[in-house]
Amino acid sequence: MSWLVLLTVGAMLELNGIQVASTAATPVMLLYYLTLFTGIGSFVAGLYGSLVLLWLRTFDADLRFISDYVSFLNLALLICLFGTGLAAWGLADSSFAIIRQHVSGVLLLNPSAIPSPLSAASVLLFCLFLIYLPFSRMMHFVGKYFFYHNIMWDDEMMKGNRQMENDIAAYLDYRPTWSAPHIRKGGSWGEQAGGGLPQEGEQK
Repeated sequence: MSWLVLLTVGAMLELNGIQVASTAATPVMLLYYLTLFTGIGSFVAGLYGSLVLLWLRTFDADLRFISDYVSFLNLALLICLFGTGLAAWGLADSSFAIIRQHVSGVLLLNPSAIPSPLSAASVLLFCLFLIYLPFSRMMHFVGKYFFYHNIMWDDEMMKGNRQMENDIAAYLDYRPTWSAPHIRKGGSWGEQAGGGLPQEGEQK
């Protein structure tokens, strides 16, 4: 994501006549090297991680048991995506000038043909990935923060008259309509948690 942002910034600069290169002024030169670093790093890390996951899902018994064809399809797509991106950088576009020029055309709503077949394949795979992503299980990376990390690590201190405290107080007043050896029917959750109700077989 950061690489795409840097590419877009570089493309906007070039549309305004500022060349993004290693010989440019210091701020633009910094943008040039940051684009290189994040792009190459993303391709290498993404390819390595995808290959490791493919190996584990294939040969680790526990992971192999829960792996289906969709899991392998997703990994194959990611390997092709990161692999073509890395190959395009190494063999055809070492400064990302070609892809930056293409982004400039996209910003002007007038994209031109990409001269490098490897770069063209990389862009095509990226477009296919963006189309496929919202309909795949990989989309969980967006919701994972809100439905896992934010819930698990949200340890904000409760203070008086705060909305969270009021919400929890209301939840503790709920009364379960079912019973179990550890839950007595008729009492609120606050009474259950505080031991205000006798357990089964005990007298209050």
